Amino acid sequence: MSVKHKNFQENDQKHTQEKKSEPSEQSEPSEQSEPSKFENIIKNKPKCQILFNKTLDELRVAVVEDRVLTDFFVNDESRSDVDMIGHIRVGQVKRIMPGLQAAFIDCGLSRLCFLHVKDIHESKSLNSNNDSSTKSSNQSSNQSSKDTELGLKWPPIEQFLTVGQTFWVQVIKNPVAQKGARLSTSITLPGRYLVYMPHGTEVMCSKRIEGDDLRQSLVESIEKLTSNITGGWILRTLVAEATPEDLESEVNHLSSLWQGLLASNKRKKTGQVIWQDNGLLERVLRDRLHLELDEIIVEDDDMLSQVKSMQQVICPGYLGKYTVHKAEEKDNVNIFNYYN
Repeated sequence: MSVKHKNFQENDQKHTQEKKSEPSEQSEPSEQSEPSKFENIIKNKPKCQILFNKTLDELRVAVVEDRVLTDFFVNDESRSDVDMIGHIRVGQVKRIMPGLQAAFIDCGLSRLCFLHVKDIHESKSLNSNNDSSTKSSNQSSNQSSKDTELGLKWPPIEQFLTVGQTFWVQVIKNPVAQKGARLSTSITLPGRYLVYMPHGTEVMCSKRIEGDDLRQSLVESIEKLTSNITGGWILRTLVAEATPEDLESEVNHLSSLWQGLLASNKRKKTGQVIWQDNGLLERVLRDRLHLELDEIIVEDDDMLSQVKSMQQVICPGYLGKYTVHKAEEKDNVNIFNYYN
C-alpha cells in the first residue's frame, strides 16, 4: 500500500456578499446566548470525506479534510505480494550488515526484506534505558541528530541477530521497485479502538487525542482493563467513541488472537504467513470511519453495497451521507478530478 500526500486546490474561488440589514430605530437589541463550546466545535469542524475509486485491478482510496488530501492509499489487487502491510511472517536472517546496523531477512518473498536495528523490539528496550544518560550528556543538538542518523545511539545489531536465526517479523513497509519490504519484530495487532503490542509494556495515546485530563483518564481506564494481560496498548483516535463494553470486547479479542497465533503456529517454516491484516477496503473503514465523517463517495452501486455492508458492522451509528459518483453523468470526469 502506498501513501501519498497532496493538496487539493480549488480552481475557482467564489465570493458571496451578504446584504447587511440596517437595524430599525424602534427595534430593541435581542438577547443572544453565547454559543456553547460544543456548538463551536461542530461549527469549526473540517468537512471530512472518503472517496473510493476501483478499476479492474486497482483500488484507490482518498481521505479528504476541507478539500485537503490527508491520505491516499493504492492497492494492486492483481498482485498478492504488493499490499503486505501488517503481515506477520516467519523470517530467517540471511545477511547482517554491521555498517548499516541492519540485516537482510528471507520471508519467502521474491526479494530479501530489510530489518534495521531500531525496529528490533529488544533494541528499543535497551535504547530507552539509555535515554537518560544520552540526554544528560553535554552534546549539542546537532551532534545528537548526527548520532541518530549514524545509528550510534543503538546497540550493535550483532548483539541481537545471528545468521540463520529464525523469528517472527511484521511488514511495516511494502516493497518498492528493487527494494524489499521493511520489517519490524515489534508485533502489533490493530483493532478499531486499540492496537495491541504483545512485546510492549506501556499504554499510550494517539497524538490526535487532545486534553491532558482526557488522555490520562483514557490511559488509566485501559491500564485497569488490561492489568492481567501482558503487553502494551495504543489508544487510537476513535477510542473516544467507544463504550466500556466496546473496549472490553476489543481487549479480549486482540489478546485472544495473539494467544491463538502462539498456540497454532509454532511449527511454521521460513516464509510462511502467521497472520495477515484485512484488505485495504476493510482497513480504511476500520481505521478512518467515525461518527463525524461527513460523506462517503463511491463510483458505482457495487462498491456502494460493499462499503455499506462493512459500515453497518464496523460503525452502525454512522449518520453521514453516501454519494454515488457516476462518471458518465459527469462528462466522464474521474471521481478524483471531479472533487479536486
